[in-house]
Amino acid sequence: MRFNLADVHDTILEAVHKANNQYLTVSGGSSVRDYGIESLISAQIALELWKKANGCSGEIPLNRPSDKEYRVTLETSFREIADYAESERRGKRNSRFSENQKADVVFWSRGDKPIGVVEVKRQFGFSNLAEDLKRISYLLRRHGTKHGGSVRWAALAGMRELRSNARKAPSEIAREVEQKCADSAPNLNFSARYTEELLRDPIEYGQGVWTGTASFAVLARLKRE
Repeated sequence: MRFNLADVHDTILEAVHKANNQYLTVSGGSSVRDYGIESLISAQIALELWKKANGCSGEIPLNRPSDKEYRVTLETSFREIADYAESERRGKRNSRFSENQKADVVFWSRGDKPIGVVEVKRQFGFSNLAEDLKRISYLLRRHGTKHGGSVRWAALAGMRELRSNARKAPSEIAREVEQKCADSAPNLNFSARYTEELLRDPIEYGQGVWTGTASFAVLARLKRE
């Protein structure tokens, strides 16, 4: 089965919605954003990436690891990414990032190489993503094709609640974040997308109505030199 970047984008967007929709049910009407549970979104992205990449249409098999399938890990250290990416250890390492820092989600090839990284924020917006942008830029530069490494893509993912009194539409937010990412990291190409899902029963609150959720994902790749 071919699993391309368009599939990655679709899968991340779907996973963000799935994590939030499940939490709406089990919490009795609260969103992931309300409780700041970024780890729930990260875990759902990892599970959905594994299922889609490996063509799993049902439940994930229990206790059946295989070295012939794509794999996905959570909270993976930069050291582990560096070791398996087999990038050239040349040039001065960026002192901002220690090898003990961790990426939220890492997608691995069938050959056991890290090829994609996802960083997650529950509230999608450039101010919240700026530090994660620096992290993925570093990983793509240091452990991507420029240094002979295996990391090919990275993504910034998150969500926003759709509210009746919102100042910006999701389309404007996606365009704004994509442009600011491009301005901040000119060595990368960016592609931002979003999808919306409406609540079955809109929820009224003091300043308006919560009508649904928008999921966002910005994919990044190194520009060709």
